[in-house]
Amino acid sequence: MNHEPIPTFIINLEKRSDRKRHILDEFKDKSEFDIHLVCAKEHAVGAVGLWMTVKEIVENVSQTDVPYVLVIEDDHFFTENYSSKILFDALSYADKENADILLGGVSACWDTIDIGYNLCKVARFSGTQFMIILRNFFDKILNATFSENDSLDYKICDLSNSLYIIHPFVSIQ
Repeated sequence: MNHEPIPTFIINLEKRSDRKRHILDEFKDKSEFDIHLVCAKEHAVGAVGLWMTVKEIVENVSQTDVPYVLVIEDDHFFTENYSSKILFDALSYADKENADILLGGVSACWDTIDIGYNLCKVARFSGTQFMIILRNFFDKILNATFSENDSLDYKICDLSNSLYIIHPFVSIQ
């Protein structure tokens, strides 16, 4: 089965040229991704800048017909478990289940349920280095309020009850 390349938005602070080189190298031979570099919004509170950047990405793609978008932080690494087949199978399952978010890996997670298909359903997580946002979740992001005390990962947990993680992880920080 052929798949369209996944619209992939890599968030990078302009001053972090070493991370830019690293992340472009991670994707150099992966045609399953349609890469777009995004200059991170800067804010005195880094979490607010990250939220503003993700919100802008979602706002821009919401005006198209893409069914999902991959948001990558520039410190992501593919693991030895990664394959395009695992990714697309997990994405297909998550889409059928009306998932909001599909994660390639996390720093930590709580209340997980192994559902097979290299997937776990999860109630809470931390770490957004490889995050596919499905279309049905776009409006929740666009309409959410975000304060200086929030973080992207926990805000997503608060907004969603349909979070999935590929397991074993295909991404680490």
